[in-house]
Amino acid sequence: MKGVLEQSKGAVGQVGQVGQLGFKGFRRAAGKLLAVLRRWQQLSYERRLLATLDSRMLRDIGVSRAEAERESARPFWDEKGVKQRHIRHS
Repeated sequence: MKGVLEQSKGAVGQVGQVGQLGFKGFRRAAGKLLAVLRRWQQLSYERRLLATLDSRMLRDIGVSRAEAERESARPFWDEKGVKQRHIRHS
C-alpha cells in the first residue's frame, strides 16, 4: 500500500494533468488530494491534542509520557504505524 506522501504526490501529479484526465479524472485526483490534506490536518490536530494530556489522562488511554512526547513530535505527514480511521465530515 502506498504511503500518504506517495499518494499526495500522485494526486498532485494527476491534478497537474487536467487536460489529459478530463473533468471526471480531475475531480477524482482533486478528491484524493483533498483526502490526503484532511488526513494530515487530522493527524496534526491529534498530535497537538496528545501533547496537552496530563499524566492521569495518558494513563487512562494506556500511553506513557515518553510515547506521547514521541508521537506528538512526529511531523503531520508521518503516518507509519498509525491506523487510518474513516471520519465522517459534515
